Amino acid sequence: MRAYLSPDAIDGFSDISPADPTGPRFRIEDIFPSVDGGRYPVKRIAGEPVSVWADIFREGHDVIAAALLWRLEGDETWQRDPMQLENNDRWLGQFTPPMAVNLMVVCRLADVRMEQTLPWVGWLVVWFGAAALAVLFVPELALWLPRSLGY
Repeated sequence: MRAYLSPDAIDGFSDISPADPTGPRFRIEDIFPSVDGGRYPVKRIAGEPVSVWADIFREGHDVIAAALLWRLEGDETWQRDPMQLENNDRWLGQFTPPMAVNLMVVCRLADVRMEQTLPWVGWLVVWFGAAALAVLFVPELALWLPRSLGY
């Protein structure tokens, strides 16, 4: 998953020409999380919230708003979540990537339909269920490995 902060999140930003002699009017600095200045994707656990902060400011005294734009790697649509002003120029945003993202990404990269993964996922669920029942009815099984390792 790759998370981006986008200047396009600020209304009217696209109206400012990069060749404007007054220079850039918006600054986005100190973005967290960031890996090598945004060169590499930020990795997080699917289903857990990801907190993002950045120092966002502009010249002048106008009121600004910020939004966090994020997308899953390989996805073409961007999701937008609002950011809140914490203090001075520090803005905070948060988003939660959907569960089962890994399976969706792997299916897309392998060019396999998700329905084709059900047979082997079914066997995995059966084995996990059998292991859970075995430990439920024979609790000593759960302690076998730690005891054999001397714990």
